[in-house]
Formats: sequence, structure tokens, C-alpha cells
Amino acid sequence: MLHVVDPEVSAALVLGDGGTEPPVMTEWLDARQPADAVRPEMLIRKGEPHTEILAAAEAGDHDLIVLGASRSRGPLAGLLGTTIQRVLRGSTRPVLSVRQQPQGPYRRVLIASDLSDPADLAAQTALWLGVLDSARIRLVHATGGDAAAAADTAPEAGLRALAARLDPVPSDRIEVSVLLAVC
Repeated sequence: MLHVVDPEVSAALVLGDGGTEPPVMTEWLDARQPADAVRPEMLIRKGEPHTEILAAAEAGDHDLIVLGASRSRGPLAGLLGTTIQRVLRGSTRPVLSVRQQPQGPYRRVLIASDLSDPADLAAQTALWLGVLDSARIRLVHATGGDAAAAADTAPEAGLRALAARLDPVPSDRIEVSVLLAVC
């Protein structure tokens, strides 16, 4: 578990008296984690969040980066991007963004695909993580709303091929949709 302290904030506020586990992180984790759960390694870094997150992922040779959904960070966020956007742009690893705690297994999952290899990999990663285990899945591709786009059958064929690669998910739990954007 990594917490990045803003460069303008004293690390002492987070680190406390220099004990082995940062007290702020320990208290935060204790309030959210079952008592018998395995305690993650806790790291504190000071610096730009996206830079420190990417460096920690690289140093630890981690397979997945999981981030909480962003909150607004002032007027520059729109110009520079949120931490999640910056991590997504800089990462060579999958990034999972979480906005709220799940209320149980996911029941309906929307997978938006531009029919690229990275989009296919995202769907395969969701399958591998177990996100699709009991869910109804809607595969969506959005395209321009002109007559040529409406007549193009390649996007639907591409989505059907992706659906077939989501084995062992039963085909009756997968819906395929090509959306035509009208401007």
C-alpha cells in the first residue's frame, strides 16, 4: 500500500515519531480491514503522486496498479490531468480505478472497446480478475453516425470475436452493441 505525501506537506504529519508503520496509514487501514486480513506492506513517499506511483510499481515489479477515483485538485487538474490520468498515460501495467466499494459481485459490466489490442487486453484482464464471473456483460463500440459507419459490419464482428475470447463466460450473458454517435 502506497501513500504519496504532497511535496508541500511535511512528511512528519504522516510518519509520526518515525516508527516502523506510519500511524496515519495504520489507523486508516485498521478502520477498513478485517482483523484477520493479511496486512499489506505500507510505503510512504514524498513527491508528485503519479511519479511516485509509477516508480513504486516499477521498483516492486507489480502486475497491477489499483487507484481510488480522483478528486478535483484545482484549476491545473484540467490542464495537467488527474493523478489517475497521468498514471494511465505513463504506465506499462494495467491500472484499475475504483470509485466505491462493491456491494457484492458485479451484476452488470459494460466493456467499451475500440477493437484495439489494449481494449481486448482490458476485457481479458477483467475476466482474469474474476470481475465477469457472474455478471451480464455488454460489449460496446461507439462509432460515427454517418451512413458509411451505419453500414459497416466490422465493429459488430469485432465485438462478437471479443465475446468469443471471453470463454468461459456463457454467450447468453454477453450482449453486443454498436452505437452510432449522431452529431
